[in-house]
This record gives sequence, structure tokens and C-alpha cells, in this order.
Amino acid sequence: NAQKKIVISGWKREIEEIQKELVYARKRGIENTIFSFTNIEKDLGRVVSYSLDEKALRKIWTPKIIMVVDHSHTLMGSAQSVEQSKAILTQNKAISEIAMNHIILDITLAGQRLGFDSTKYVKDIMRNPAEDLQSLLRT
Repeated sequence: NAQKKIVISGWKREIEEIQKELVYARKRGIENTIFSFTNIEKDLGRVVSYSLDEKALRKIWTPKIIMVVDHSHTLMGSAQSVEQSKAILTQNKAISEIAMNHIILDITLAGQRLGFDSTKYVKDIMRNPAEDLQSLLRT
């Protein structure tokens, strides 16, 4: 039901579970921005990825998924394939802000670590982009 934007932080397995929906959303003109520590297909939208080996990463880190749709609906929680996995779906504005800020920070740090300008990603997903985001990031 996205109208403008889908912003996701997830791992390859989780992104593959919703791949059809992401492709459909993109065809409808929805802007998909995806952050991942694992390798993600680039044709799903604007992707920022460390391209780490998912199997090796799962040995040291438990996967989580965060998805914010149109700054109003947030899905956040465990992405493990076990019955006791828990996630929330909410329209709570504070949780949506926290989730977006988490993804923005991950993208910003990835830009610094991987040597690319993250401004174009971050400006487009912020609710109220700063006039000169680049100068803020340099401080």
C-alpha cells in the first residue's frame, strides 16, 4: 500500500521474502531504498550494502528487519525463521522516526566506511531534509 517510499534495513534472506512486492512497488513508481550488511540485488531500488557473506554473518549476529513505509507504517523485529520470533507493525510516529534514524545512520556510516557520498540516499529518505546535509555530515 505504499504511496511514495519504502525504506528497509534487512538481510538477503528477508529481502528475498518480499522481493516480488518490492518489484511491484517499484513498477508503480515507489522509491525503494534498501540497506543491508549482506549482498542484495541492485534492481530492487537504491541499495546500500556491505555485501558481507550472510552465512558467516549469521554466526555472529542475529538478523533483524526494519521497514518504514511512507514515514507512517513500521515493521520491525526479529527475522529468524523460528516460531518464537517476534516483530511489530505499528503506525506509532515515534517508532517510525527511531527506525528511520537507525537506517539513516547505517547508510551514513556505510558511506564513510565504503567511500561513497551517502547524501543522495539520506536526503531522499529523511522526513525533513536539512538544507545543507553535507555540511552537517562533515562536522
